[in-house]
Parts: sequence; C-alpha cells; structure tokens
Amino acid sequence: MAVLVALAALSTLSLNMFLPALDRIAQDLGVSLAAANLVFAGYLVASALVHLLGGSLSDRYGRRPVLLAALALYAAGSLICAMATSLPAMLAGRILQSAIAAGYALSLAMLRDTRPEAETSRAVAGLSMALAIGPLIGPALGGVLSGAVGWRAIFWLYTLCGAGLLTWCALCLPETRKAQAGAAAPRPTALLAEPRFWAPALTMALSVGAFYVFLTGLPIVAAATRALTPEGLGAALGSITAGYLAGSTASRHLARRARPFQLILAGRMIALAGLGAGVIGALIAGPLPVPWLLAATAAVGVGNGLTTPSASLKVMAARPGLQGSAAGGSAALTVGLGGALSGLVAGPLLTRSPDDTALLGLMFAVSLLGLVAALWARALDASD
Repeated sequence: MAVLVALAALSTLSLNMFLPALDRIAQDLGVSLAAANLVFAGYLVASALVHLLGGSLSDRYGRRPVLLAALALYAAGSLICAMATSLPAMLAGRILQSAIAAGYALSLAMLRDTRPEAETSRAVAGLSMALAIGPLIGPALGGVLSGAVGWRAIFWLYTLCGAGLLTWCALCLPETRKAQAGAAAPRPTALLAEPRFWAPALTMALSVGAFYVFLTGLPIVAAATRALTPEGLGAALGSITAGYLAGSTASRHLARRARPFQLILAGRMIALAGLGAGVIGALIAGPLPVPWLLAATAAVGVGNGLTTPSASLKVMAARPGLQGSAAGGSAALTVGLGGALSGLVAGPLLTRSPDDTALLGLMFAVSLLGLVAALWARALDASD
C-alpha cells in the first residue's frame, strides 16, 4: 500500500507542484506566460495517451514491467526539465515526465487485483485519502522552492523522487495481475460499447474537471483581482485538495455502511451547494475575500473525495478482465476532458472575464454535468 500511495502521489505532484513557478519559468526561458502554460496543457494531453496505453499494456503484459518502464521515462524527463534552457526542451521533458501518469491507474488496478470487490471501494478511498496529502502540500512546496532556490529545484526534486521510486518498485513490488484462464481475455476496445463504463467514467471526468478549471483559472483571476505571492498562490491552489482529503477520509469510513451511488450522489450535491453559494456571494458582493472564495471551491474537493472512490469501483467493474484498461481509460478521459476544459474553455474565458463569478460559475456548470452523468450511471446500475 505504501508503494501504491507513493506512485499515485507522485503522479499528482508532477501535475501541480510547479504551477506557482510558472511565471518565473516563462521569464527564464524567454517566453510569454501563455506559451509557458503549454508545459501544463501539453503534459495533460500526453498523460491522457499514457493512461490509455499503460492500462491496456498492463492487462496484457502485467502491471510490474509497465510500471518500471514508466518510472524510468519519468526520471529521464524530470532530468531534462531540470536542465532545460528552452521551451522545446522543457516540453520534451514534460512529455517524458507524463509517463508517471500510469502510476495512478495501475495503483487502482493493483488494488482491484489483490482485494475482493467489496473491499475495493474502501481501499481506493484509503488510497485517495493518503495521496491527497501530496497535492495539498505540493503547490505550497513548489512556491517555497521557487522563491528560495529557483524553479529548477522543483524538477531536481522530481528527478530524485522518480529514481528513488524506480529503485523501490524494482526491489519490492510484485506482479499482481492474474493470468486469464480458459478463454482469451477481452479486448480493451470492448469498453467503447459499454455504457456501464462510460457513465461512471464521465462522472469522474466531469467531477475532476471542475478541479482542472480551478487550477487554470485561479492564477488568472488572482492576478487580475488580488496580489498573491508565489507562496500565497501555492497555498491557495492546495486548498481544494484539503477538501478532497476530508471527502476521501469520510468516504473511507462510510464505504462499509453506504452504497456506492449514495456516496457518488452526495459528493455531487456537496460540490454544487458550495459553488452555488459562492456564485451568489460573488454576484452580490463582487470579488470575495480569499477565505470565502477558497471555502466555496473546497466544496469541490470534498465532493470529489466522496465521489471518485466509488465511481472508480464502478468503472473497474464494467468488464471483468479489463480492470487496467478501464482504470486507464477512465483516467485518460479525466485528463483529456480536464485539459480541454482548462486549455480551451477556462483559459480563454477567464482571460476575457477574470472575476470570481466567471470562475465559480464555470466550475458549477461542469459539476452540474457531473451530476447528470452520475444519475445516468445510477439508472444503469439497478443493483445499487
């Protein structure tokens, strides 16, 4: 479990820890902030492909070899980023770094491999609760490192973590995939025609999509309406993960007493309630005090912490024998949709209208679509 927690946490830290330093990266590489944002958006696109390939390959060849290859690529990419002197070099390193994205999907698959279905939701909630600690401190740590040492220290830290985790997994991690007996294993493409996969996968993707909107939108809105240091912005970006930690903790304790869809729907309603209150407050009072804004957005974290463990269980139960492909496909959908929402919707919209109402309203709209997907999943699953 410790290995799985480290894998999942590093995959999330690699997404958000450097964000408070993005402006300094742009200055050092001699590019605009919009161009430097490709370091974030490009990583999301590459991560989506990694999820698809990693999950499918792990169902065919095993979890262990795929994971070791991903960690080796991640360590190499981190080293390239740490030494990059141009944007193309930085982008190349980030594409290699995206291999770590396989860590979360494979962690979910390995939990499902080693536990009966009844225990999987609780185990995933425990994993979510533990891995939330990394992203909670990640942006704040990135802001501190950037301010005290320079942004390259963040990528040197990534390099050390990748090399250390590669060694740990090579020495300690066993293979968990069970060989398929009898008939050949189903093809991963079978998931494409499976509504029981798409409905919970869309629920997860849209739920986390609001988080991606927050990651992209808060720096834009804060620059226009508030004066925040890199350290302050890092702490603010980590606040939504504090809500996720609380929600996943609650999910772990409730998993044995509540049905999966009760937790999924409760999470969606909590997210909408917090964001709705924030939108109303912003419409009435204008820019919200920072604690009020973060309280509204933290509701998204609480809701996601309740929703995602049970939604993950439903995704991996869609087709027996395709747990890795289902986990990877769902993660790819989450990252791909998150990248589209952040790069194509949130960035342009909030650049034109950088205020609290636009940010919270967009997050509310995405979360509402997540509720619709959850109701669809519930209708398909008459057993719950």
